[in-house]
Amino acid sequence: MKLQAYDAEGKVLENAIITPQTVEVRVPVNQPYTSVPLRIKYSGQLPEGLVLSTVEPSVKEVSVYGSEDALAGIQAYDQVTLDLTQFDQSGTSTVNVDLTPPSGFEKIEPSSIQIKVTISPFDEAEETTKVFPNVPITLTGAGNGLEGTLVTPRSGGLNLTLTGSASMLEGLSSDDLTLTGDLTGLAVGTHEIKLEADLPRYAKLDESSNALSATVKISEKAEDTTTTPSEDPTDEGTVAPDPSPAEVENGETEPVPDEEETESNTDTQDQGQQGSTSSRGNLNNNNSGTGSKSGANP
Repeated sequence: MKLQAYDAEGKVLENAIITPQTVEVRVPVNQPYTSVPLRIKYSGQLPEGLVLSTVEPSVKEVSVYGSEDALAGIQAYDQVTLDLTQFDQSGTSTVNVDLTPPSGFEKIEPSSIQIKVTISPFDEAEETTKVFPNVPITLTGAGNGLEGTLVTPRSGGLNLTLTGSASMLEGLSSDDLTLTGDLTGLAVGTHEIKLEADLPRYAKLDESSNALSATVKISEKAEDTTTTPSEDPTDEGTVAPDPSPAEVENGETEPVPDEEETESNTDTQDQGQQGSTSSRGNLNNNNSGTGSKSGANP
């Protein structure tokens, strides 16, 4: 950046000698970002006799950089999938995973993480159960022109009891689980449907939660009866027709004078008032003259 000298009035001093003539300036630019929790998905299955004991990522949150609109819409980073088929024996291993920015974002930090995975032999003594309250129910597959409404449970969710490793279930919440009801082929009326549970690979339904059902009501979608306001100028008020000459002559109505007629009438009234004033003045003058004559006569 070239340097320039200015006087007290802010004018450039052309003949000023500046040493050095240029300098290097670094201006830090902070890009908007937000930190969101890291959520790991799973694919595949472990070999028979093995269970997923612990999964520990090197970070629990990541920072994503992008526009204000993009940052406002992200709740978590869930683009990490752990393939369970790569583990064929018990033990602890570390998996390196590269992170890529979500669609609409420019950068993510860190750019890579490590996941520490522990696989253990199946042992009923290590298994535990945990109740997840009010897991939300989602209805899908309603026919064309139809919609489904959940009748029971009224809360919109069911309690689920899952079985699995204690350490894995500990990090699970009701928000991570989903119950889905398929309405395909159902006609208008009330029906009892079965629910399917979407669970992570390391957990399974306890026997107490095997029979999952809900009651739904299928009805026709209400038609949109909203109408747009009329643009008919008569809606703003009805304009009365002009009175006929006969009505005016009979005194049935008084026509509203036009502006020109009103002004003309006003001028006529003014002139009449002036004429009246002038007549009174002349009358006074005549009276005055008469008095003079009367006073002159004996």
